[in-house]
Amino acid sequence: YWSQVFYAKVRPADNGTAIPGPAQLENYVPVLCYQDHWSSPDGSRLESFSAAALGEKLRLASSAQLPILPGYSVMDKANDKGDNLVVSFGRPFAFVTLAAYKNQAKTKLRVNYEISGNGHQEIDRLKFVFADSRGRPLGTVMENYPDKIVHLKVPPGTKPGENFQTSIYARVLGEKDFGPDAITQEIVYDLSSFMFTGGDVTFQGQMLNSIYYDIFSKNQLSPDYSPGMRIGALSRSYDQAVPYPSSEMPAILKYDPASKLLLTDHHFTVAVASDGQAAFSPSFYKQDFQAYLKDLAGEITELKGKVAPGDSLSEDAATLKGKLAEQSFILGNAAYKLAAKAKNDRQWRKILRRELDANSRSYTYKLLATNGKGLWRDESDNAAGSAQTPEKYLYPQGEWFDKSKLATLIASFLMGILVVYALYATRRKDMYIRPIAGLEELDNAVGRATEMGRPVMFVPGWGTLGEVDTIASMMILNQIAKKTAEYDIRLISPNVDYYVVPLAQEMVQTAYNEAGRPDAYTQNDIFFVSDTQFAFCAAVNGITIRERVATVFYMGYFFAEALLMTETGNQSGAIQIAATDAITQIPFFITTCDYTLIGEEFYAASAYLSRNPELVGMLKAQDYFKILIVIGILIGTFLSTLNINALLNFLPFE
Repeated sequence: YWSQVFYAKVRPADNGTAIPGPAQLENYVPVLCYQDHWSSPDGSRLESFSAAALGEKLRLASSAQLPILPGYSVMDKANDKGDNLVVSFGRPFAFVTLAAYKNQAKTKLRVNYEISGNGHQEIDRLKFVFADSRGRPLGTVMENYPDKIVHLKVPPGTKPGENFQTSIYARVLGEKDFGPDAITQEIVYDLSSFMFTGGDVTFQGQMLNSIYYDIFSKNQLSPDYSPGMRIGALSRSYDQAVPYPSSEMPAILKYDPASKLLLTDHHFTVAVASDGQAAFSPSFYKQDFQAYLKDLAGEITELKGKVAPGDSLSEDAATLKGKLAEQSFILGNAAYKLAAKAKNDRQWRKILRRELDANSRSYTYKLLATNGKGLWRDESDNAAGSAQTPEKYLYPQGEWFDKSKLATLIASFLMGILVVYALYATRRKDMYIRPIAGLEELDNAVGRATEMGRPVMFVPGWGTLGEVDTIASMMILNQIAKKTAEYDIRLISPNVDYYVVPLAQEMVQTAYNEAGRPDAYTQNDIFFVSDTQFAFCAAVNGITIRERVATVFYMGYFFAEALLMTETGNQSGAIQIAATDAITQIPFFITTCDYTLIGEEFYAASAYLSRNPELVGMLKAQDYFKILIVIGILIGTFLSTLNINALLNFLPFE
């Protein structure tokens, strides 16, 4: 009823029986018997239930047929906050998944492969050795950087669509040579898809596709191992999440309706003896547990008076043995010795909670390999006749710094230095900013609306207050509002997010105040329309036609409504200037608008229009950093051409 798989091993010699010979197996039928017991609450009745079921036909297998149990290691997962342990099996390897011809002549193959990592080693290089179905060489490909694709030039005379074989050798970071063992596969041509598929993965004479690993674990509070995860042998690692203990709450034992009081149990288990015969279960309150220890000592003294010397069979003798074991385990526990010196209950609980955390989050593991059809091997098969390996518990430790992000930290510091330099430079002199055509025409666009006596409309897109594109659009709105205030022209701004409306109103009002025209500001022209996509689109189109808008600015993130709105503005004869970082909508804006700000030009617009030293400094710092990125790309390309992957391995991989 635990929904778990259990394994049992019996040596017939221990039971005085013998395994039947192969010729006699047909005369035997395996029977699985099981039983359960039930007793009444008062113990007056005891009933036993038993049942039996026929098992599958008996089979004989030799030790050579048992799955190979790989060597494994348990380690703390690197670069995490201390809530994972990793069980790692052997070395990482790669295996082929698909292959397909690249040309009509079928002389070039593209081979896709996957990497099975072991959780702590990274593959640096791979070597693929290809041969046809008869073993004749087809070629060797060195994969100097594992990007999961290799290309093979098929020798002349090779029959198209013929199955072939591959042997894959791996070299991990820090090694000078490839490992001695290779992954071997037969790559089979599939007539239905006209592609090759990776066949069975063979390693050290064993087909990994048909093998599974069952991982058993237990912490220092558990007496027995419990089955954990079953994974396929193609996986080289297993991550176990080790959660932190939840808050300890007193267990409710009883409720008294008359007094409306709860009877609670304030004890919680902190440590368990290795043999499971004793436990340390203190109370939340130091004085209560000290009283318990005093009562325990009294019970032991009383039992010693009842048990005769040499008596080990009576019930009192058994009780005395258990009480002594509990007392000895508690008094000898290091956490109790430290907690006994606590000055108050808070310190008492803090010390015991630390002990609970150490015992509940320290794990040890056992591994079992099975083919899922009755053949299995555990660690006792590998070390038959040897002494049992002592259990080693591992506690996950949290890292203060993620070493894989070291390059990001360096880049952040470098960016900060560039920002400081750029701010200093922009305050001393004017910095050059590349002209942006759409922004150069801003004065002409607003001026045209003034000449025609028609309003200007600003559409901020679908961004919310927490998004960068919304912040950028609001800063541009402020600059446009200054122009409309200067030219004394009406500014209309329909919004799709009602949280953005107050911000937009404040930006426009501030602009009008700075221009010395606070009386020209109309709050009702900055309004919420709808948060439904095409309802908002219809409203914008209606305003464009009814108000005969002369100039429309689309600044923000847009979806499918972009083309519908800009096409309406185009047909009405309005000047349209768009800016967005939505790459899917840029082609439509370019087609229907007079000017389009593409990508980062949108974010540079506020600095371009305001010429604020802080904004210009940030913009120039980004430009300097981009130059460094380009230089880094060129250096990385040169090093990769020479098969030097140090820079690639240093950078974080996403």
